[in-house]
Amino acid sequence: TESPLVQKEVYLVSDEAIPTAAHPDLKRRKLFPDGTQIVAAINGAERTQGKFAPGIAVELKTILPELGYSLRHQAWFSTRKADGSHYVKPGGDLDLLQQAALTDVEFFVNSKVDVERLIGRLVAFDVEVVEYETEDGSVKKVNNIVEGSIRKPSEEEFEKIGSTRLGAAILRRTAAAEETALQALESPGAANSESKALPS
Repeated sequence: TESPLVQKEVYLVSDEAIPTAAHPDLKRRKLFPDGTQIVAAINGAERTQGKFAPGIAVELKTILPELGYSLRHQAWFSTRKADGSHYVKPGGDLDLLQQAALTDVEFFVNSKVDVERLIGRLVAFDVEVVEYETEDGSVKKVNNIVEGSIRKPSEEEFEKIGSTRLGAAILRRTAAAEETALQALESPGAANSESKALPS
């Protein structure tokens, strides 16, 4: 069975500070043109099971170029042919998602994927328009994240976000989430079962 979507009680900004259309529970859709560069917050994450391997599904809420649109992205584990075990493929979508969302320290010390740790983090990526046929035979267009394009937002993108009052609030919440995660990693006995030993 699939796990329920993990949601944090504290959203990126309070309901009063953000337009209703950008509330995490409201899914407002838009078709962005091919090649659009987007910066978004991860508002939810869950483990999923695909036909061949498990994965992670993330609910994204756009910040740039426009605020408040929802996208969903799936990133999959790879499967070893020898024994059928699953792993994070270096340079794959799941690896890039973790590298983009987590601090360098978190990424270094974690030895397993923690979906809750992704929530509230900012990522950047390019989108493409893809078409598919629905059950009733109509053609639907949606945005997909271009493979290999997930990254940390650039300094220029952070500056653009921080130039507005709402954007500054989003960045403060993101920084607070990162600081909380780092403090948890530094506390005695924290994540012993999840952390790799540092080389001596």
